Amino acid sequence: MKKTANTKKTRTVGFWMDVDTGLKLELEVYAGCQRYAREAGWRLVLDPSLKQLHQWPAVRSRYDGIMARATQPMADAAERTGVPLVNLWLNSPVLERIPSVVADCEAAGVMAGKHLLGRGLRSFGYLGSRRQKDADLQFAGFRETVTQAGFRCTSYRFPHKVMEGDALLWEKFEKGLGTWVDSWRPPVGMFVYQDVFCRFLIDMCTAKGLSVPGDVAIVGCLDDTIICEACPPSLTSIDMGHERRGYQAAALLDRLMRWEEAPGSPLRVAPARLVLRESSDVFAAADPLVARALRYIVAHGGRMVEVPEVAKAVGVSRRTLERKFSETVGHSIATEMMRLRLNRAKRRLAEGNVPLKTVAQESGFRTASHFSRVFTRMLGDTPSKYRREHQVGTRQEPGSEPQDKSKHS
Repeated sequence: MKKTANTKKTRTVGFWMDVDTGLKLELEVYAGCQRYAREAGWRLVLDPSLKQLHQWPAVRSRYDGIMARATQPMADAAERTGVPLVNLWLNSPVLERIPSVVADCEAAGVMAGKHLLGRGLRSFGYLGSRRQKDADLQFAGFRETVTQAGFRCTSYRFPHKVMEGDALLWEKFEKGLGTWVDSWRPPVGMFVYQDVFCRFLIDMCTAKGLSVPGDVAIVGCLDDTIICEACPPSLTSIDMGHERRGYQAAALLDRLMRWEEAPGSPLRVAPARLVLRESSDVFAAADPLVARALRYIVAHGGRMVEVPEVAKAVGVSRRTLERKFSETVGHSIATEMMRLRLNRAKRRLAEGNVPLKTVAQESGFRTASHFSRVFTRMLGDTPSKYRREHQVGTRQEPGSEPQDKSKHS
């Protein structure tokens, strides 16, 4: 019998976001779409001309489906041509009109609020742009979380175009930011719209004589590792799971191209995890003496700091410092110092294949063997096992932080 040739058509899908900017958000969404395309056997085409309406008459013959930052004219053109379109843009004017897959920014605000509440903080603020849905949702989730716990939340909102080169607009932003910082009563916990704005906030805090994380604990968003780890303090940030979002958007488009029914509302993809780094790695204390001790411990966390040294640095006896710590924080100063050392070690283990000897030295342990024994006893896993499970790039359950068995991590 004569064999019949396989005539199954390879689907060709058009894609456009602003990947030319090099921003982590767009690149990760694109990577997720590409991953699904490889698995499905699609040809995924980057096509900036999708933004130009005069190109759309040819789209029907060129593409089986499209994923893009959908504008109103783009949605109109898609309906006229009958090409399935999935929107990837939270601020799209057609968000509720066409199938959309967006980040759950409100959940990110909740995650940041719970994290900072867990640091023992009782005063909070949000820094973010105005008239942007992602910022509005972040702020809503964050404010709701801290106000439900019985605390107030202040905010400073700035024009979205503040970084586009307008010197007068930038000067106004800086002046307003400085006035806002002056109104704080440290210690405070801050959630910030995007990681890059954390750096502006830290610079302002430094200019005002405030330390991070001693006076101000900061959580950013996007987990852009270059910005987060380029200079001290490293930034705690929320990984929004944009690669997973791209994958889910492609899966939705696949269903639409098979003529399945579109969802009735946008699909919101939960954040992947909160990545703990130095900018929020402190247990807040209202007592000024304990706060000074915490700042000293954080500033010298890269070596083996002992309790008598901390007591001498803040000008009290060891007995007084230990009593104040237990009364204010709820555990001993030795426990807090060990918590900070282990958190520093966990960050270094997750960042890459750093030798255990180096991790031990940078975290204030005398030897690698001593570090391994303490780490295993306190956290229940060996350093090597922890590295395998939490190294950057390893998948986490949505909304979770790396888990361990320590009480105050």
